[in-house]
Amino acid sequence: MTDAAWLPKPLTTDRLVLRAFTASDEQFLVELGGDPQTWQYLGGVRPVEERRRSIVKAFGTPNVFIACTDTAPIGFVSLRPCDRESAGGVPEVGYVFARAHWGHGYAREAVAAILDWGFEQYPAVEAPRIVALTQEANDRSRRLLESLGMHLVERYFAWDARQTMYAIDRP
Repeated sequence: MTDAAWLPKPLTTDRLVLRAFTASDEQFLVELGGDPQTWQYLGGVRPVEERRRSIVKAFGTPNVFIACTDTAPIGFVSLRPCDRESAGGVPEVGYVFARAHWGHGYAREAVAAILDWGFEQYPAVEAPRIVALTQEANDRSRRLLESLGMHLVERYFAWDARQTMYAIDRP
């Protein structure tokens, strides 16, 4: 799967702007990465220097976007090749939002926009479907994916926990 092009301009929804990371987002992302509840199902909090290296790497990674309300960052969303062999190389949507913004529909709004954008950007042969991976115990994330029309396609064990893969087929 090839990367779709960077957005020529930010992607907007009713309440959000999805844009490429900038240096001004670093502190928000470092703090986001330090919240144990936010990272409960994502491998836990990593040391601050490891988080900083990850953030620097993300600055140059296509299809990784900061989600903002007005100008304030609230999370990030990505559409990257899925590395799980059973996914067949299709795109995987991922997302992390600051706990203060949970329960307001922002993640659902951002993921819906990225799904639409992904199906527009990728040729059907590269993206007959888009997948999402989440821990089985992460009920909030699973409900969000199901609310977007994604369906459970696989259960497996990895990273010391039961995992799930959801998918949505190209419309």
